[in-house]
Amino acid sequence: ASDSVLFATNQAYTRDNYRKAGMAYVIEDLLHFCRCMYDMSMDNVHYALLTAIVIFS
Repeated sequence: ASDSVLFATNQAYTRDNYRKAGMAYVIEDLLHFCRCMYDMSMDNVHYALLTAIVIFS
């Protein structure tokens, strides 16, 4: 497992990037969330549906 998050802009942000930005408090939870999403093998359609549920809830 990589200790970075790859965003839609194709930019990877590492654990160290988050620490330098003063956001160290969020990176462990974010990495856990991303690993769970990856483990579920969600495609873009599933991710869009999840996003819609979250936004409209």
